[in-house]
Amino acid sequence: MRMTLVVLLALAALAGCDNSQDKPDTPKAPPQPTTVPAPLSTEQHSLDKTLSNCSGDYCPQVAIKWVTVDNQPDLNRALMAHLAGMLQNGEEEPSLSADPEQLANAFIKEAEKLPVADQQNWELTGSSTLLSRTGNLVTFALESYEFTGGAHGMPGIAYFHWDLANDKAAGLADLLQDGKVPAFWELASQSHAQWLKKHKLDQTFQQSWPFTKTSNLYLGDEGVVLHYNVYQIAPYAMGQPQLVVPYEKLNGILKPEYMPKASG
Repeated sequence: MRMTLVVLLALAALAGCDNSQDKPDTPKAPPQPTTVPAPLSTEQHSLDKTLSNCSGDYCPQVAIKWVTVDNQPDLNRALMAHLAGMLQNGEEEPSLSADPEQLANAFIKEAEKLPVADQQNWELTGSSTLLSRTGNLVTFALESYEFTGGAHGMPGIAYFHWDLANDKAAGLADLLQDGKVPAFWELASQSHAQWLKKHKLDQTFQQSWPFTKTSNLYLGDEGVVLHYNVYQIAPYAMGQPQLVVPYEKLNGILKPEYMPKASG
């Protein structure tokens, strides 16, 4: 009986020894990082063409520069189609004839039909560049300029958006919360009124150049920027006006992922 008691006391003493301090703490699982979209890899391309056997300062010429994104064939096709549309029609509508070489050859061929073609100074330029990326939304800036005689050439700028997650083009409705398109255009109209006031433009001007909606926009530093090409809301002499709808007015209208992150 005494022996049994001694054994039990010994076991109790061993059980009471706390050696947890001698063991390292089990490390906590590191916090999972926020998913960051993979970076894009781009490649620049260029094409220059002029009238053969022409060496003067006024030779017809074409200069096209464009960007492609690695492993994004649908994006590249859509981007080039929009640039081609601008170069062919001066519009933002995509064109099926999206080969830069064909575009350049067609322009030079038309110039070649002119008398003293080497004195006409015809010019066609175009470019596409990666402007910005917000999450899976990628924005490109497209520019064009065409001169085929007359008082001046025709410049153009367009902004093209691509949703990487869904592999498709994106527009204003994709940037806004459901049902908020009318509210956005009401704010845009207010920005236009402020622009008119800033430039001291009277009622006659407003009647001749009324406010119009545009799909040509991008996410700027201060807000959503609406870009208007020449002759859209103002005469050629006023260039390409831009209206800004400030972010502070877009709470509850613009999708949260496109609102600027609070600093600090």
